[in-house]
Amino acid sequence: MDVKKIPHRPTVCIRHLIDEPRLRRRFQIHVLHPRRGNLSKPEIQKEIGKKFGITGTQQIFIYGFRTYGQRSSGFGLVYDKLEDAIKYEPNHRLVKNGIRDLGKKTQKNTEKKAKKIRGVMPRKKKVVEPLSSPST
Repeated sequence: MDVKKIPHRPTVCIRHLIDEPRLRRRFQIHVLHPRRGNLSKPEIQKEIGKKFGITGTQQIFIYGFRTYGQRSSGFGLVYDKLEDAIKYEPNHRLVKNGIRDLGKKTQKNTEKKAKKIRGVMPRKKKVVEPLSSPST
């Protein structure tokens, strides 16, 4: 295939759509992104929003993406109402989508964990004694 014939624009395909009445839609997402490393999740959310006619991206949840060269695949959920998403989605996905915030205590704990060195014993500082000048 000629390189010039490959489209630059990424393609988002939705497969295995399961429509749950009055609640949400579950599906698999396949993204073809030739001549590009990867697509960000907000870009994919916007494309899915266009396909389902949704303006905001807060009720679109995507997760579990794997990249295989120039294509990626993952899973997605689109809720009809934001209240349903808050009711049924796990807390960590709500935090990732920006609907719910982490508590201050949780944020501090994650910062403390990030500061710790895992698997390496901290080295003791060597105390260097100053050289004493010979007394005259």
